[in-house]
Amino acid sequence: MNSINDIWAGIMEILSGQLTSTAINAWFSDCTPIDLEDGKFIIHTTSNFKKGIIAQRFGDSIRAALSDLFSCDFELVILAGDEINEYRTEVKDRNTLPEMDGYTFDNFIVGGSNKFVKAACEAVAKEPGSSYNPLFVYSRPGLGKTHLLYA
Repeated sequence: MNSINDIWAGIMEILSGQLTSTAINAWFSDCTPIDLEDGKFIIHTTSNFKKGIIAQRFGDSIRAALSDLFSCDFELVILAGDEINEYRTEVKDRNTLPEMDGYTFDNFIVGGSNKFVKAACEAVAKEPGSSYNPLFVYSRPGLGKTHLLYA
């Protein structure tokens, strides 16, 4: 499965074997899949009434379909109406960069093996695009790449 829409189509295919086409159209025609993250499958519908019906009558079936597709359990989150705006704001806030106050060239620990890369990063920071364009930094985890790139 490639996208959230493919996942939703798979769920609808499973539910089509359990429900009538009238029930599928009545309750799911205006549902939109939003996200699949942190063990949560998030969908959006147009009204609180539909949200309640979907959660109460079809929530277990949707979770079972997700379990069939992924072989693990998911929490079902149903958003209605303007709740989608609150969710998008929350996701945007979560995806901001971490605090970068501590990432400076001054407090980077320089050793024999990283003098050159620190000097290259400082040159790029002082005059972007002129030297070391593009700058490619590669090393094992935990050796300071993130620190230098944030600095």
